[in-house]
Amino acid sequence: MNVRSRRKLGDRNRNGYSLIELLILLACIGVISGFVFIQAANVLPTFKSNSAMDQVIQQMRVARNTAIADRRAVIVNISPAAGTMQLQQVPPNGGLPVTLSTVPLTGAQFCLMPGVPDTPMGFGNIQSVTFVNAGNPGAAVTVTEFLSDGSFGAAVGIPVNGTIFTCIPGNKVSARAVTVLGTTGRVRPYRWDGTTWQE
Repeated sequence: MNVRSRRKLGDRNRNGYSLIELLILLACIGVISGFVFIQAANVLPTFKSNSAMDQVIQQMRVARNTAIADRRAVIVNISPAAGTMQLQQVPPNGGLPVTLSTVPLTGAQFCLMPGVPDTPMGFGNIQSVTFVNAGNPGAAVTVTEFLSDGSFGAAVGIPVNGTIFTCIPGNKVSARAVTVLGTTGRVRPYRWDGTTWQE
């Protein structure tokens, strides 16, 4: 066999991959795809619960900023059954409140996760949305609003502390909480890591 025919034979052997090489490549792709799928399944509930918490925080901050800017109270109505947050404001000349926005909670819902304790703020976890009189923590409050000074309360001089809990039912680490300090209107987020609340 001369050099020229040996070269042709060698070129023919280098033109493609062997069946074993292709099988190894496919196995590697399968393992990596499986790993990515498992990680995505674990990350999705966390993403959804964080998104719901961010919605609550955004609405509370919009309500506070609007109350301060307009120098008029903004009422915060949360409906756990409907899964919505509604912001309303009383017109300057009085009358019925005007709806500023109604936002549905997406990704998670207003709920308490069984076995998850109250947040470090200790405002209560009687139900998924708990607002209590800051001066009398045992007294639940139904009407809550951000006042023109930025505080959160039922009326001027009556600060209300509260906690809004969200979760994906059946997924304990999806528990999230947003607390509101009545005297200042400060909004703080918390996430449950499986053993404790993290801010």
